[in-house]
Amino acid sequence: MSSTTDLSRVRKLLEEQLTEEIMQRLMAHAVRKAQRLYWQGIRNGPMPGGDAHDVVITAVEKVWTGRRNWELDQQPDLFLYLKGVVDSEINNLVESKANRRLRVALPDVNTEDQPDDLVVPSVEEEESRREEERRSDDFFWGFYDYLNAEPDLQKILDCFFDGIVKPRKIAAKLDVNAKDIYNARKRLDKRLKAYRTAQQNAAAVGKEASDA
Repeated sequence: MSSTTDLSRVRKLLEEQLTEEIMQRLMAHAVRKAQRLYWQGIRNGPMPGGDAHDVVITAVEKVWTGRRNWELDQQPDLFLYLKGVVDSEINNLVESKANRRLRVALPDVNTEDQPDDLVVPSVEEEESRREEERRSDDFFWGFYDYLNAEPDLQKILDCFFDGIVKPRKIAAKLDVNAKDIYNARKRLDKRLKAYRTAQQNAAAVGKEASDA
């Protein structure tokens, strides 16, 4: 932080904006991200030094203490900023020496089956998977923010994020009529098409600018 005043402002914003809903979204994001990574040679294996929930707490603590500098002008959205800090913390753990000590499952001596966890991806495969995951996450959360004016659709995305996709189960989760979910899904599909078109147009404009 450049000054004590800056840190005081950050802490004030954290106290005002860090809601239980944001914490739950951060926890869900961290768990989902961690489950798709290799820990000590095992996909979704034991993370060194704790779990995904610990990562979120550490991320918030670092922002609170000023060890992570929140540039408010560059990223005013608290959730998106903390999400980036969580991603950084997880990536650091992936690259840590503790995580490079491989702990692999052994073949079954009776069946000679080779467990999937015994196969450790190459550096190139891991980097490609991370880039694909990053693009997927950016698209999902970008679309989520695109729906800021329609919180009912955001709640459906929250259900998707938690692996709840069937309309009746979503209706039960949100305590609404299943018919409302079917109607909301139609709106969601339209918004998704519009968002994809907007993303494609933005990418085309960016490409033209870079080629100019």
